[in-house]
Amino acid sequence: MPATTSRRAVLAGAAAIPALSLPAIAQADPTFAAIERHRLAERAYVDAWKGIDPGLETEEAERLKQRAQKLGKESWKQYAALLQVTPTTTAGCAAALLYINQHTAEYGIGPFDNNADEIQKSGNEWLSRVAVVLQA
Repeated sequence: MPATTSRRAVLAGAAAIPALSLPAIAQADPTFAAIERHRLAERAYVDAWKGIDPGLETEEAERLKQRAQKLGKESWKQYAALLQVTPTTTAGCAAALLYINQHTAEYGIGPFDNNADEIQKSGNEWLSRVAVVLQA
């Protein structure tokens, strides 16, 4: 009798993968590195705003705000880069979908809602590429 695999089973299986197996999967699928690059860029952006009073108008505050804005642009760049990576494994698809869902829920936006056209375009194309991987 052939075994069938549902998406729910795949997601449950991906969540149950032992931590020791993840390095092998991560090496096989570039999605994991792209997620980590965005995660680090986003953390740097959020941390840069901590302790900055947005209403403060000193030279130092302005310098810190400009730095935070630069880090924000890098975070957008890394998010767009994530959307340009095609997962090569089902685990990579699941990880990316879960990460994007978590990230966008945190900000109360849709996964590709952004003023950056690159993110909107990349996101729409990315969904099609993920679907192809999941259908294989």
